[in-house]
Amino acid sequence: MDNRIKYFIPRISNRLLVYNTFYNLLGNILPLLAGLISIPIMIHKMGVDRFGILALVWMIVGYFSIFDLGMGRATTKFVAEYLSLDKLADLPRLIWTSVISVSALGLAGGIALAFVTPWLVERTFNIPPELWGETKKAFYVMAVGIPFVLSTTCLNGILEAQQRFGLINAIRTPASILNYVAPLPVLLFSQSLYLITAMLVISRFLVWLAFSYFIFRDFLDVRFPSKPSLEHLKQLWRFGGWLTVSNLVGPIIVYMDRFLIGSLLTMQAVAYYIIPYELVTKLWIIPASLTPVLFPVFSAYASEQEPKLAALHQRAVKYIFLILAPFIIGVLVFAQPFLSFWISPEFGAESTLLMQLLALGVLVNALAWVPVSAIEAMNRPDLPAKLHLLELPVFLGILWLSLKIMGLIGAALVWVLRVSIDAGLLFWLMHYLMPSKATHYGEFGRGCILNIIILTAAVLFSIMIPSLTVKLVLLPAIVIGYAWLSWKYLLDVSEKEILLSRINLDKSSK
Repeated sequence: MDNRIKYFIPRISNRLLVYNTFYNLLGNILPLLAGLISIPIMIHKMGVDRFGILALVWMIVGYFSIFDLGMGRATTKFVAEYLSLDKLADLPRLIWTSVISVSALGLAGGIALAFVTPWLVERTFNIPPELWGETKKAFYVMAVGIPFVLSTTCLNGILEAQQRFGLINAIRTPASILNYVAPLPVLLFSQSLYLITAMLVISRFLVWLAFSYFIFRDFLDVRFPSKPSLEHLKQLWRFGGWLTVSNLVGPIIVYMDRFLIGSLLTMQAVAYYIIPYELVTKLWIIPASLTPVLFPVFSAYASEQEPKLAALHQRAVKYIFLILAPFIIGVLVFAQPFLSFWISPEFGAESTLLMQLLALGVLVNALAWVPVSAIEAMNRPDLPAKLHLLELPVFLGILWLSLKIMGLIGAALVWVLRVSIDAGLLFWLMHYLMPSKATHYGEFGRGCILNIIILTAAVLFSIMIPSLTVKLVLLPAIVIGYAWLSWKYLLDVSEKEILLSRINLDKSSK
């Protein structure tokens, strides 16, 4: 039998990428909506203390996902690369090497969690003594689920390499919703953290079982276990190790600003900063939905089709900008009235400029997600990791100084400066890795700069004109200016033709 028919090898197309991004977007949004509805109910039924412990369970499960040592993403990269290069005979050993090694890490992590549970419950977390017993039981149950949580990252990576995001989200999204909904029926008759955690672990096991079923069904050669290969193990760990560095340093960079604000300023200042930060960073859901789809394609193209990689890279940056910019304009113009109405006029006065600055930083950072994926796909995960290691001490030093001198505005400005420098260096690294094949940015770069000027003008406009009525009247001028610059500089001839043909088609259908 020809090996080719044993594997699902996707035919990459724009339609496929769009559909897969939509599946990811839906898979990210639906659990958030479930959380918004169910969390207040859980707090009311469980009480604040028990809900806080459940939040710790969620946090620890997410934290342990880091300890796959980047193997999930490494699996995606090399499975996609092997499929592209027709190295199908090597795939079973690669897959079994990844799954077995990560399962071993998960088993070690579960044992470690069980071992430190008494110390965590009684000495580390401020848990009421009357809840120690059921919290320990919940943590022990969670420890049983850790091997399945970690090995699922590899199984997920195999399906991502095949661009099977519809299937992934059909399995993962209900499980993510269950993360918030599963405790509700338990709370009808019990407040036991042990039972609630058991429900969550069962849902994670079912995800692992479903992923395993579809992989074993479609990868015929994988049904028979292969002995792990030291060569493949080195390949996966070399790639994943640098991702682990980024995964460890990244959260420090992300959360250290609020830690320093709480240390140097006040808890009230933390609230003024965190709430707008958490609101605007929800827009990262857009690059977070697109870049997992792009990564296996970048990995396939990186092996022998770099011009296609460069063209797709530029197109992805362009589309993220086009999609996000209108939302950013809305944030810049309406931050003050929204915060004043949603929380209080005092809160709006303190946090409006923070929210506007952070929104600009979110846009710039969202664009940088694309070169990170491309650089990693070109087998250079060390470059973003080294960049983050260099950034960390400089960022923390400047952040501390700016908080001392300028307060919260200084923190926001430093954050925007950091993500802007980070994005610039990542784009430069992308060009450095393939200077002869990278698409020249030309008018595209000028268009981005001009649109950023429009966004900055929107900030000044919203500051100088506090009246909501005037903002609503003048907003169309900003939107028209953004749309004109985007049409003139960001869209190429073929994209304009496609857009015009779609508009004409819609008119004719009417």
